[in-house]
Amino acid sequence: MNNDRRKRIQAIMDDLTAIMDRIEEIKDEEQQYADDMPDNLQDSQKHETAEETASLIGDAYDQAQEAHSTLESAKDNGK
Repeated sequence: MNNDRRKRIQAIMDDLTAIMDRIEEIKDEEQQYADDMPDNLQDSQKHETAEETASLIGDAYDQAQEAHSTLESAKDNGK
């Protein structure tokens, strides 16, 4: 792999890191929203939906992290 492609992959990895930070922030906010619900809503559909949403956002974070790791491997492999 030449330097230009390596630099372009690094730029994508940097973008992914920023995106992962934003995803994590939203996931944490959604989880906090669920955690802060009053006791009478803890067993409600609203609470369940918030928990599921936080989990799905966490899955998106994990997938972005995997993409980042895969790109890093590709970049390192091209040395």
